Amino acid sequence: MANETALLIHFESDFSDSSTFNHTPTVIGNTVIDNTIFKVGSGSGGGFGPETTEDALRYPYNSIFDFGSGDFELNLRFRMTALQSVNQLGMFIALGRPGFASSCWPGFSLAIKRSFSGTNHTIDFTWQTGTTCGTDFGTVRWHVDNNGSTTLLNIEQWYQIRLIRRTTQLSAFLDGTQLTNFRTGDGVIGTDTILAANSVAPGDKIHIGAQVGTSGASESGLDFEFDGNIDELFIINGQLPTVANGIDGTGGDAVFCPFVEDGQVRKMVDSITGLNHLEGEGIEVQMDGILPTNSLGKLVTNLFTVSSGAITLPKKAAVVHAGLPYDGIIKLLKSSDGSVIGSGQTKMRRTYLGVVRFFKSLGLKIGPNEDNLVPIFDGVPTLPLISSDKRKLPVAPWDDETEMVFKMEDPLPCLILMILLESEVEEKG
Repeated sequence: MANETALLIHFESDFSDSSTFNHTPTVIGNTVIDNTIFKVGSGSGGGFGPETTEDALRYPYNSIFDFGSGDFELNLRFRMTALQSVNQLGMFIALGRPGFASSCWPGFSLAIKRSFSGTNHTIDFTWQTGTTCGTDFGTVRWHVDNNGSTTLLNIEQWYQIRLIRRTTQLSAFLDGTQLTNFRTGDGVIGTDTILAANSVAPGDKIHIGAQVGTSGASESGLDFEFDGNIDELFIINGQLPTVANGIDGTGGDAVFCPFVEDGQVRKMVDSITGLNHLEGEGIEVQMDGILPTNSLGKLVTNLFTVSSGAITLPKKAAVVHAGLPYDGIIKLLKSSDGSVIGSGQTKMRRTYLGVVRFFKSLGLKIGPNEDNLVPIFDGVPTLPLISSDKRKLPVAPWDDETEMVFKMEDPLPCLILMILLESEVEEKG
């Protein structure tokens, strides 16, 4: 198993290959970088557009493209500018010309196809298993609509297609959703060996945006040109290292995302251990500085219950903060209006000073509402914890109709032992 990126093209300003193989392309026809369309991803490029007959990219053959019976992945973004004719393929990637009754060459192909009825699209993957044309090949064809077979993808809209082989299974994903409605085949590739390309041109070339035609060794013709744009394309022979199985990448299909921090190589995780002191408690987490979301991007609002000293996260994260939930806001009852006895009757009591006694605390703010808060402790959260009385002149207005609000913006220690309010009584105006 190679476990290497065989081809990586960003289409930012040219057609260069960013993999370690640095394959040099041959530009066919009017294939150009298209900067005028909306770009999915970073950079200024907009993908490339093989939008007329005989437009494509051709990359030289390398044994890294020989998948054999091993794992592999094909991944790209695409945008159609027109619907292809009925019963017609629009080719994304093709090595050789597999699956045809004549003029077939070893290799594989990934394409979008419009049905004979013209009412739906499928994603097609075909591979050659032997040298006999029309017989020694396999095909899996997925409907793009998992709920039926009458869906056409939209033109002028970006999509992402990912096709992977893991042991005996082929899986296709469209915009992250696995396709399970099969038109042809059932997704099982079995123990098939994808026949390696040979020295007979054009079977030893990778084509992007089209497939080599029937003209044979002359390589002068192309078939099944894709009408649209292709972007962020990569091919992996094997599978990249995984979190679940360590950096050697043996087994599994988890995403491995290493990063360097403080001179150490770290990895993203999908579980937190060492929480035995919180066994059975419901805790809150932040994942990479934000509240957790699931694989669909929806906010996870429930607490995570610690079981066997661990919690499982909804997806992987690099930096995770976990702890008991807390309410960072304290609101006191409103002060009473005037006095029920003596000369204070019918008069207004206005709070003008507050004394708060703390014990080993830090980070608190005070105010009449959450929009008007002043810090009780000066400085940054790295100061020593404070045990003392703090006198603060409240932010105006502050009267019997105004609340007293304490707010902890960060989960720092705070213990309030006493709150003493000093007030004055005056005539109501």
